[in-house]
Amino acid sequence: MNKTKYATPCGLYCGTCPELNKACKGKTCMEHDGEMFWGKCELFDCCVHGKKLEHCGLCKEFPCKLFINHNDPSLAPDVAKKENEKRQVGLKKRVKVGTEKWVEGKEAKIKN
Repeated sequence: MNKTKYATPCGLYCGTCPELNKACKGKTCMEHDGEMFWGKCELFDCCVHGKKLEHCGLCKEFPCKLFINHNDPSLAPDVAKKENEKRQVGLKKRVKVGTEKWVEGKEAKIKN
């Protein structure tokens, strides 16, 4: 199975999401063209449709205001900020190692 479909433009890895095969029915934003179970993703639209990039880490404006404000609204502000910073670090690593290796690292963490 190609697990790179779980690598999102915003730096999340859907393979570890508790909503996988539940609310999202196992379909990532990449498979839904940015339309998620919770609504349209503006970050996806900017990155994939607007700038024609695989992920935000490849953008010369990264991290932009849109990215910094793209957080799970159910999280407390301090937790959301930390999660956003983790995604920034992850996307910088993804730029260096490539998506396949980045996904392999995420999958290795799941197994351990």
